[in-house]
Amino acid sequence: MKKSILILAAVLFAVTGLAQAAHMDATFVNATVNNTVAANGDAEWLGLEADYGHGQPLWRDRDAVVGVFGVFTADESWDAGSDYLTLKTTITGLNAGQAYNVYLDFCGNTGNWSIMGGLSESTIEGFAGTSKTIGANYHIGTDDASGRVVATGGVTTSGNYALHRALLGETTANANGEIAVFVDDSDNVGVRDTYRVWYDGVAYEAVPEPATMSLLGIGVLALIRRKK
Repeated sequence: MKKSILILAAVLFAVTGLAQAAHMDATFVNATVNNTVAANGDAEWLGLEADYGHGQPLWRDRDAVVGVFGVFTADESWDAGSDYLTLKTTITGLNAGQAYNVYLDFCGNTGNWSIMGGLSESTIEGFAGTSKTIGANYHIGTDDASGRVVATGGVTTSGNYALHRALLGETTANANGEIAVFVDDSDNVGVRDTYRVWYDGVAYEAVPEPATMSLLGIGVLALIRRKK
């Protein structure tokens, strides 16, 4: 009996490990002007790094500054406290009707930056890399027991900015083989004053069919029966 329990525990541990590794194995899609728009349809949402003086704060394209990977940024020092437009990035080329786990990639500097994202505008949540002071309503890499935020290990040429990946959840590709991801800065002005947003892109992976998980369970039971 003890051996059976140990075998079952080992299998469950392996499955959990596979789930966590999936963060890293997902297919990355860089956020660009070709797949990202303002969720409300506003054509004026993006500016250059030093593009100021508009009636509303504009997301910045910091590709030239970052070097290794381009990012869209909000709540920079010159616009701290401003409320930016919600963005929508569309993942294309998926299998219609297929379920996918979807992730959000963002950049952090010493843990003091954050981002908000979701699979709809009404389900947007907050994520941060390592900061412990941002608030209880954020999923934070070092504190979140759910493991929804992990460091990917990627850094820029300057070595100061670490990439993080946050699990947004599971959703199904529509009839056109598309999934939309919504990204925003915080609704809390205090957070916007302190935590910049550097949005890198999204990632996805197909969710195994139920039959696959059933076969795994049958295999475990068969192994246990054989050991008896």
